Amino acid sequence: MIEWPLKYDNIFEWLGVKPPRGILLSGPPGTGKTMLAMAIAGENPDVPFYKLTAPEIVSSLSGQSEEKIRQVFQGVKEKAPAVVFIDELDSIAGKRESANKDMEVRIVAQLASCLDELD
Repeated sequence: MIEWPLKYDNIFEWLGVKPPRGILLSGPPGTGKTMLAMAIAGENPDVPFYKLTAPEIVSSLSGQSEEKIRQVFQGVKEKAPAVVFIDELDSIAGKRESANKDMEVRIVAQLASCLDELD
C-alpha cells in the first residue's frame, strides 16, 4: 500500500480517486519507522528521497527554520512524486495549543502550510 502511489500512480486515476499524499508512521522509538522509510527509498531508487531531522530544521535565528522548510518543500514540488521523511518530528511539532515557544508554533504552522500546498 505504501508503494502504490509511487509505482502505480495511474491506478488511482483509473479508480477515480486521489492518491494519498502522505503516511504518518507513529510509534515508540525502536519500532522500525526509520528502517521502513529507508526501505521504501531503497525500493524506489528513481523517486527522490528527502530525509530531515528536527535538529536540521531548528535554527536559533528567527525565520531561518521556516525558510529551510519552504526550501525543502519547493524541491519536493519540483521533483514530485517524492518521499519526504521527517524524523524526530515530535520534538518540535507537539500540540500547537500547548507549545512553549513562539518558534515551535511558527515551525509547525510553516510545516502544516507546506504540507497543505502539496497536490
